Amino acid sequence: MIWEKEIIQEKNVLIIGQLMILFAILSFIFGSTTILFLFIFGCFMSLGNYLYLKLVGNNLILQSDRSTVRLNVEDTDEWKFTLVNKGLPILKGNLRISFTNKVQPVNHPFIDVRSIVEVNIPFKAWRNEQVDVIIPVKAVRRGVSRIHGIEVKIPHLFGTGLVILQNKKMLGVKKLVFPNRKTVHTSNKEYNFLQGSQHNQTSIFFDPLQPIGTKEYQKGDPFQYIHWKASARTQKLQTKVFSPIGARTWLLLLNVDGKKTDLEASISHCAYLIDYAVRENIPFALAINVTTFGKSLYYFLNEGEGRGHRQKAFDLLAHLSVASFTIPYHLMIKDICGKGISYPYVIHIGDIEPSGYASLIGFGKKGSLVFSVKSIENQGAMELWK
Repeated sequence: MIWEKEIIQEKNVLIIGQLMILFAILSFIFGSTTILFLFIFGCFMSLGNYLYLKLVGNNLILQSDRSTVRLNVEDTDEWKFTLVNKGLPILKGNLRISFTNKVQPVNHPFIDVRSIVEVNIPFKAWRNEQVDVIIPVKAVRRGVSRIHGIEVKIPHLFGTGLVILQNKKMLGVKKLVFPNRKTVHTSNKEYNFLQGSQHNQTSIFFDPLQPIGTKEYQKGDPFQYIHWKASARTQKLQTKVFSPIGARTWLLLLNVDGKKTDLEASISHCAYLIDYAVRENIPFALAINVTTFGKSLYYFLNEGEGRGHRQKAFDLLAHLSVASFTIPYHLMIKDICGKGISYPYVIHIGDIEPSGYASLIGFGKKGSLVFSVKSIENQGAMELWK
């Protein structure tokens, strides 16, 4: 690791230099051995001071792994990196670490300046010594926390100077703090009877390739679904019962740029719905009107399900901030609607301007049920959008 090194000389060094000149003149004038000894001793002091400040810290190596740790608010973890000193001994040093305030130290005093936490701890390392630096932290708010800089201050043993080593490059390790989940209540249940391939107890469709049992034959049951072996065993006509299937996928639309949008509340409601979808085995897709590079101009997570898919969604939510570049919300909705993919449930979260109404209506024309999530007194309410 390459450090930016700065050497600060104390005024005492200049005074010693002037004394050396005076001692040299006096030793020649008076021929005094004592004055000559003081001159030689002072020269060694000045040279030693110069060499120590010049060489100390030159072979201090910073080692850190590249890793991503995912946390919920109130979870604890630690920053950990290693300093290996291959050069001159470092005594009475000071280590300052700065990182984003999404996490805060647990055991160390700190200051928080413009969203950056700074921690100072004593530091010393003998030659060829490895020092593991561990700072326990607790997640306090949603977002991404990274170590922005490490500074090592090394004073001279006699207090005649100071060396400052700075590493201003962010380390590879980072911590993603997932959002809180704020409950979203639904006033009533609305069912969408679209054909699909997911198990759906309320669906009017079924999968003829997945029989799950039999029932006694009733008038009107299709003849081709009679279970002849079961009928022979029970001496009564039996009809196959199939697993009900339908479309259950949610499309979550999150607007992070509305004039009336409470960003953190909207993200927390979105996180709750994602958790709910995973618990109920509901596939979901997520779209956020934040610009990105690639095929899509905005964040879009394709349809998926399960914990792995939830982690991908929460990673996106953790990276959102008020400084994120956005695209107009209505343009994102229009683009998704124009792709021709049918979603049985479309859930809009956040503010929406009249310019986006037509696109939401477009989903309704395709057979989607469109819901809107509103935040009322710090609680979420999901209702059919009108």
